[in-house]
Amino acid sequence: MIRTRRVLALSNNIENYLIIFTLFFTTLFLLRFFWPVTPQYDRFMSMIVITLSSITAIYGAFILFIILLLLVKDHIFLIFLFIKNLIKIGLSISIIYSTQFIVASRISGMTITL
Repeated sequence: MIRTRRVLALSNNIENYLIIFTLFFTTLFLLRFFWPVTPQYDRFMSMIVITLSSITAIYGAFILFIILLLLVKDHIFLIFLFIKNLIKIGLSISIIYSTQFIVASRISGMTITL
C-alpha cells in the first residue's frame, strides 16, 4: 500500500514536469505569431509539442490506472488526485488539438463559407 502510494507520488511529480516542458515548448511554438520563423522551425516545434503532449496524456492514463489499481487493491480512492490527473490529460489533449489546428490552418488556410 505504501509502496504504491510512493510510486503514485513520484509519477505525479514526473507528470508535473512533463506538463511544464509541454507548456514551455507550446510557448516557443506560439512565439511564431510575433516573429517570422522558418517552416523548419514551425514543423520542428509542432512535432515536439504534439509528441510531449501525447506522452503526457499517455503517462496520465498510466497514473489513472495506478489510482484505480489502488482502489481495487486497498479500497482507497484518491479523488483529488484522480480529478487533477483528468484535468492534466484534458489540458494535454487540448494542446494537441490546438497545435494541429494552427498547423493545418497555416498549411492549407481557412475557408469560411455561408
